This record gives sequence, structure tokens and C-alpha cells, in this order.
Amino acid sequence: MCMVQVGSTLKQSFQNYQPIMNGMVKEVELGFLEETESWRLESDYFPSKVGGKPAWLALENLPSADDLACTVCRKPCIFLLQVYAPFEEKVQCFHRILFVFVCKDPKCCKQNKFDNFKVFRSQLPRENKYYSSEAPDQDNFDSTKPHPSAAQYQDLCLVCGTPGAKQCGKCHRATYCGKGHQTIDWKAGHKKICNPEEESVKISANSSLFPQYELVTEPEDLPDKQEKSDEQKMKEYAEFLKSDQAEGSSKYHGQ
Repeated sequence: MCMVQVGSTLKQSFQNYQPIMNGMVKEVELGFLEETESWRLESDYFPSKVGGKPAWLALENLPSADDLACTVCRKPCIFLLQVYAPFEEKVQCFHRILFVFVCKDPKCCKQNKFDNFKVFRSQLPRENKYYSSEAPDQDNFDSTKPHPSAAQYQDLCLVCGTPGAKQCGKCHRATYCGKGHQTIDWKAGHKKICNPEEESVKISANSSLFPQYELVTEPEDLPDKQEKSDEQKMKEYAEFLKSDQAEGSSKYHGQ
């Protein structure tokens, strides 16, 4: 398992992978993919999800195209999944999400290598500039009120949802993280719908992303294995010495 070092924003937490070796796992959580309403996967609902575009936690200082480039081929990595993992014991980690990106080129995938993966962590205190300090209403979606989005703070790539510093040279409205994703979108349909007179950008079909699902986690039922005391161990050993099994184990066995 890998992680990145602590940082108050995504931009500050781009560090090399570091293995976690701090003791044994006390609890295992299993993840299941489920279909759900798209609004449940927006940023202000702090989702765990697979596929689609990232629902950024900190809405500014997002990873750049260079940060998200595959270490092997330098092509842009695509969003794979994010896991909401709050750590309420620390004020700065009241909200915390791990983001995983992967290069889709199979040539970059090597056994026991992770050069084709990018992992980032974002965290925020409960009181922050983006979200209410109160928990969101998970049962109802109010379409009349504005919902926080990274698109309110910078242009995003129409293909992958990461910062889009490049513009379409014709309509000057469609934005992309780089030439690669602009080419993908152009072939996918932007060529037909690109219109400088349009006030809003139409989003063409996007087959580059993974299908989007909610990631639901549940703790695995593990047997309760408590460490035996020295007294219990000695008692069991004494009983073993008295048993037929101990007597049999002391003899040689030949053909």
C-alpha cells in the first residue's frame, strides 16, 4: 500500500510513494460498486467513487498536467477512483480523500511496478472556504442552490476533469489539459459541434473515462483473534505434553 506525505492541499502533497509499514491491519474494509444518482457523486457530497471525472475536495491548486503525466510514456493518466477517508482526530484532516489515476496504455503496466499510477491526497478542516460545516443532505438534492465545484475556480479539461489550460483554437471555449485530450475530444464529436457563436460548450461523447459508480465500503467480518497471554500459552503447552500427540511426536517413524 502506498501513500503521499501530508499537505494541506493537493498541490502541497505531490510526493513520491512511501510504503506504510506501521503494524498489522486491525480492520479490513471491502469495496462494492453500485449505481447511484449522479448528484451523490459531486464534490460537496464527499463521495467515494470509481470512474468518471474526479470530484475534487480542495477546489483550487489541483494537480497539473505534468503532475498527472504517466512516468513511463508521459501521456496523461486517467482518473480511476477516489476514497473518502476522514481522520477526525486531526483538525486539518476532518475531510480527506485519496485520488488514484492510472495510465490506460497497457504497455506501461508492468508486474510489481507502479510507474503508471499517480496517487494524491487532499484534506480540509471542517471549517473551510468551500463547504458547509454541516453534513450534506444525503436524501435530497437541491438543484436551485449553487454547489461547489472546481470549475468555479479554474477551467477544467472537458475529457478528464483536470485543470485545462489549453483552449480550442476555433470556439475558444472548450478547454483541455493538453493536446492529447483535445485530439480525443475533437474526434469524439467536438469537431461537429464546435461553434464560436455558442454561449456554452457542448460536451461530446467521452469514451476515455472509466464507467462511473459509487464505491460503497463495508467492514469485513474477521474472526476475533486475541493475543494469548503467557499463562494461557504455558497451560496449553503443559496439556500438550500430557497428550498422546506429544508422546507420538517423540518417536522416530520409519518405513
